[in-house]
Amino acid sequence: MSTMNISEYAQHTAVNRKTISRWIKSEKYIVMLNGEIDVESSDKNLKQYRDNHDLRTPNAKKKPETH
Repeated sequence: MSTMNISEYAQHTAVNRKTISRWIKSEKYIVMLNGEIDVESSDKNLKQYRDNHDLRTPNAKKKPETH
């Protein structure tokens, strides 16, 4: 099990530090362990519960079609 601080995890997930802080405060996605972020558990939560159809997320596979 690996851990990261907020800045490291923000870079890891390609989101702003404020977003990570907001997720922690609202108890969404992020699993904390001794004041650090549990990377594997948090990544699993993000993959399972975060909207994969949101084009702002790096895991969105397709770009919107242009007509």
